[in-house]
Amino acid sequence: MVLIIYDSVYGNTEKVAHAIITNLVKQGVLATAKKVAAVTDKDIEKAHLIVLGSPTRAFQPSEPMKLFLKQKSKLLAARRIAIFDTRVDIASVKSMFLHFMVKHFGYANDYFVKHLKRVKTHLVMPPYFFIVHGAEGPLAESCKSKIAEFAKAIAKVEK
Repeated sequence: MVLIIYDSVYGNTEKVAHAIITNLVKQGVLATAKKVAAVTDKDIEKAHLIVLGSPTRAFQPSEPMKLFLKQKSKLLAARRIAIFDTRVDIASVKSMFLHFMVKHFGYANDYFVKHLKRVKTHLVMPPYFFIVHGAEGPLAESCKSKIAEFAKAIAKVEK
């Protein structure tokens, strides 16, 4: 079973998580999505593959996701994990300061990778990201095909 653990501020990351589930179910993969605050240890233990998703907030995952990672590090150790984040398209932003900050601090996925390597999880695929227009959305049109691609990659790993 695939467990998608996500956090969402404006609903965009939640939409991505549920769209991934829809695509996985169409491929015959048993999957569920839970907001990070609702995830139990038992949920984690039952999952064959965990997918973590967060919006990028101040160049990192959301605070609830960072707290989850800190509290559940031992439980996540040696698990198979995939990750994704939602973010603003930096190429469309005309701020040299923001470009500088992203270059130096990155996105939620960069934080995920560092943390998950430190606790010795097994990242099963490269991180994916989904573009949000503006700070609050909506999701970019390109997300639909990219979500399907991500779900297909997850299904391959899961089978």
